[in-house]
Amino acid sequence: MKWSPNNGLMSGDGKELITKDPNEIAKKLLGQTASPKNLQDPEAVIDYIIKLPNYEELVADARETLGR
Repeated sequence: MKWSPNNGLMSGDGKELITKDPNEIAKKLLGQTASPKNLQDPEAVIDYIIKLPNYEELVADARETLGR
């Protein structure tokens, strides 16, 4: 998935809109207990996901992408 504050949550290829609802976006990206405030900035996202049991899985793609 790809997320843009302007366009909403899109499919990975960017061809399909999944949702523009901030509450739904937070839950799809971070889990059912997340809220839009958890997506306010990178620090808020990190503060939220670092406490999750699947933290390593969540950051694996980012590490791979940023490592290139």
